[in-house]
Amino acid sequence: MNRIVYGGLVGGLLALVTTAMGCGSNPCNDLAACSACDSACQSALVAAGNADACNAALAQYNMLNLCGGGPVPDGGNPPPDVPNAPPDVANPPPDTNPPPDVTVLDEVNPPPPDMTVVTVSPENVGNACTPDAMGSDDANCGAAQEQICLPAVENGTVGVCSVLFCDQNDELSCGAGNFCVTADQNGTTLCLASCTVAEAGCDTGLTCQPLLGLASVCFAPSCTADAECAEFKGTYCNTDVSTCLNAGSATAAVGDGCTTDADCPRNGLCLDEATFEFPGGYCVTPECNAPAFACAKGDVCTPVPDTGGVCFKGCSADTDCVDSTGAARAGYTCQMGTCAPPANP
Repeated sequence: MNRIVYGGLVGGLLALVTTAMGCGSNPCNDLAACSACDSACQSALVAAGNADACNAALAQYNMLNLCGGGPVPDGGNPPPDVPNAPPDVANPPPDTNPPPDVTVLDEVNPPPPDMTVVTVSPENVGNACTPDAMGSDDANCGAAQEQICLPAVENGTVGVCSVLFCDQNDELSCGAGNFCVTADQNGTTLCLASCTVAEAGCDTGLTCQPLLGLASVCFAPSCTADAECAEFKGTYCNTDVSTCLNAGSATAAVGDGCTTDADCPRNGLCLDEATFEFPGGYCVTPECNAPAFACAKGDVCTPVPDTGGVCFKGCSADTDCVDSTGAARAGYTCQMGTCAPPANP
């Protein structure tokens, strides 16, 4: 299952992923470059903390093109062994001028033990963990470079085990029922454990939080008061799940038209026309199977796959499909007790 992280929290999660990847304190400071590097590059950076180590790892694995067609940025200067090289040879093949004391690898020579590319198991995804300075917790999450302990807030002492670089084309790359999430605009992916608020099935110390639009994941608590959500504009601290959610509009209701979540009621989400093909957008609220997120009077908690239920506007006739001001919602009819657009042919 593939998701995009709830919009208001992308920036915060992105910063946490950057730290956990070890990109915050080394020359691979650009997340796009970092996220393109595989475990060999990341291991070298963490161990040696310099661009040459990353370049060596990349050269060994024939991955120069994977990190933007050349060495990891080191201030814009070409690497020492190719000064002033013309563009067509700026990136020499891996067996040309290998770095000192580094053996070029090929099919015949296997990688040394400390550079071995590992197969990551998703079995630890969703475990509670305690992140160290590099965002790791080997005991609870696993020791592979891609396996990280992701806190909800910077320098947090409680986190959730995740796996970086999951395959969004493989529904089982994160384990059955879990989500492969796109965490940033550069396409960095990670695994998060799915849940529903009503079932409360997360590990001790974690809460089930609706951070993926209509779906929820197990995550560490991030707030206890509204002031802790100030960096995420338009949010408040929902103390039932200990996370920052959409504060919404006090005058909005489920079924109203919208272009952003801010147009919707508290905890609401906008199913906008461009993405979801709901004419004029449509406000809903998630996790209505849980008492804390129950639908407002007259709305209907509707089963939706991979969610804890979604509130839609209730109706008994087409004339009930109006917004909170009483204006008719063009393009909506009453279907099986809820206002909805016509099904796609």
